[in-house]
Amino acid sequence: MKTQKEQIERAVQILGGTIPGHCWRYSGQEHATPDQERRKLDQLLEDAGKGLFDAAIVCDASRWARDNRKNKEGLEILRAHGIRFFVGTTEYDLFNPEQAFFLGMATEVNEYAASASAWKSVINDGKDELGKPFGVYLCKEGDVWHYTIKGLLIDKASSLPMSTAEAQGIFGVQGDAPEDWNPMDYIFKSDILVTAHCPNSGSMRGCSEPGRTVYLSVHDNPRRKLPYTWEIIEMGSSLVGVNTLVPNKLVKKGISCGAIEGLSGYGEIRTEVAYSTNSRVDILLRNGCETCYVEVKNCTLVENGTALFPDAVTARGLKHLVDLQQEIKRGHRAVMFYLIQRMDAEVFSPADMIDSAYSKELRKAVDNGLEILAY
Repeated sequence: MKTQKEQIERAVQILGGTIPGHCWRYSGQEHATPDQERRKLDQLLEDAGKGLFDAAIVCDASRWARDNRKNKEGLEILRAHGIRFFVGTTEYDLFNPEQAFFLGMATEVNEYAASASAWKSVINDGKDELGKPFGVYLCKEGDVWHYTIKGLLIDKASSLPMSTAEAQGIFGVQGDAPEDWNPMDYIFKSDILVTAHCPNSGSMRGCSEPGRTVYLSVHDNPRRKLPYTWEIIEMGSSLVGVNTLVPNKLVKKGISCGAIEGLSGYGEIRTEVAYSTNSRVDILLRNGCETCYVEVKNCTLVENGTALFPDAVTARGLKHLVDLQQEIKRGHRAVMFYLIQRMDAEVFSPADMIDSAYSKELRKAVDNGLEILAY
């Protein structure tokens, strides 16, 4: 928390603002998981209309909310009271549907990550400053709080606070348990290894560093060869979504709910529609006689704040550019949508140093009428 406080103080200084002493009451460690109490956030939203502050700032989008319902409700309250919203030094216009859509996507990613990392550190003998157990999967029986760890690796339940002896018995901790120990550390320090499917055919440059924490989803489909799928990796400056099947779903959802202003107003939305020669467009939009072809690309490479695509030479991506230009010649609209599955990018650019042919064709396509959207 000290590091985050310093980041916020530095950002506010750059913005030329001040942080009144009473505003620090809204900061500090809270439950960072969906469906858990966040008293300080609730207090901030309650005070939004009292004139105690005129802006809210977080060091990154994930620190605002990891519950998409709470995210929307909170932003609506801030908007209603004219409270400005900043992520670092970047201000987000809460009246702009595209910027609100980005914040919603960030929350969706972090809601998944928070659920996947549901076993939180058990601190202060397993309770927060008000005596409530700190963590998730909580249930209450009478006046006693319990938590349960369930999964393929362990299926145990214990009352909190947990003693060192209980920690040794349940998690196999050797010696005295540290003051702020994490059950997941001990579960995965065992000999258990899993092989996960990686739904990404790119080079994964910038999002495959050994030793980084990753998040896996688990599936019980008996026809699957591997029950685990690699979804997210922590890359220091941001969580990164590596699953290339996610962008199409996110973009379709954004279009359906009217959050992408440049793609609104279409009555029909179809996916994976055959066109050209041996090609399928990711999303086809129609409204009467108007047709729009939307090709979605997953962008995970960021260098010095610039999102870059592709991360490897892509003959398939080059063909898509050629096919879309043919549709433009036929009088249709065509859009290349780059979904940046991380939160540390400020601008987008084609990766000239990786695939100069793709970059050259992209610029040519733009000259011929191709539209680019980068979110």
